[in-house]
Amino acid sequence: MARFITDLAEIKGLSKEWRELAMRFKTPLLQFEWFLAGAETLYQPDQLRIFVHHSREGMRGVAPLVLTKKKGPERLEILGTGILDEPSGFIYENEASLRELMSAILQMGKPLLFRRLRNDSAKIKMLSQISVGKYFLRNETGSPFFDIQTTWDEFFAGMTSDNRNHLRRKQKLLE
Repeated sequence: MARFITDLAEIKGLSKEWRELAMRFKTPLLQFEWFLAGAETLYQPDQLRIFVHHSREGMRGVAPLVLTKKKGPERLEILGTGILDEPSGFIYENEASLRELMSAILQMGKPLLFRRLRNDSAKIKMLSQISVGKYFLRNETGSPFFDIQTTWDEFFAGMTSDNRNHLRRKQKLLE
């Protein structure tokens, strides 16, 4: 069963298990130190909602969320994403662990704002599978991008002359 923690000292006690679980996700943005720094500097302690799923064997998942209220109703969002706009997410051992986390989050009955998660992410898919009744999910992604499969010179040469001129003007402004 997953539960949420609001006490910073208790959250600090999770550091060893959190680090071990986060190693399977190859990004520093899911590491314990990243979220601890955000929890200590960006939020008040009463905003923390760190959902943790434990089994007899130890920690199986963490969803580091905060309760925020900017414009509109209170909502849960991933710690740090509303301020830093960095990609983030949850750490979990397997689909069952993610399901436990998502069930506990939905039981709070709060709107969810998950910034920087892809629409096809496991978290979004899991929400649509287990949600009962109505819930509000506002998913915001990062900056738009497209994958360039050639060299920059080839890509630049393939642009229209208007786009090349526009890009040159913007580059000069940056310089």
